[in-house]
Amino acid sequence: MDTASGNKLGLYQELNEITKAYLAGCMDCDGCFQIKLKRWKGYKHHHARVSLWQTSALIPLLLAYHFGGVVKKHIRKGPARDVYSWDVTYTKAVALCRLLLPYLYLKHRQAEILLELQATMAVNNYGRNKLPESTWQLRQKLHSEIALLNKKGK
Repeated sequence: MDTASGNKLGLYQELNEITKAYLAGCMDCDGCFQIKLKRWKGYKHHHARVSLWQTSALIPLLLAYHFGGVVKKHIRKGPARDVYSWDVTYTKAVALCRLLLPYLYLKHRQAEILLELQATMAVNNYGRNKLPESTWQLRQKLHSEIALLNKKGK
């Protein structure tokens, strides 16, 4: 099951406070906030990524409806239950962080880091020009910090 959806209508604005708090709880429990380092046409760049894995398709589909992204079903072998994943990147991931930030408890700092990353991108669109070293260093620092927060077995 692949479901791609775009948020052309600003559907996340329809969410009431209770739903926002519930989704934040789901993200605190089963969500992941990351900074990915990607190579594209010989250049490295950072981007925000938010994902969620659950055994029910309900929340992944709800997130895809409101924020876009992709929902996939992962079929497990043996007695393990199948799981559904939802993935969103770039500005849609940041929109989710901005909306759910007041309600996040365990992953509050990770969402803040993604917002800080986005702020470094909003300053200037460098395209093929060289990114200032200070901006690159800040992005690398944010990348390291979120990786440390996400490390398992702390």
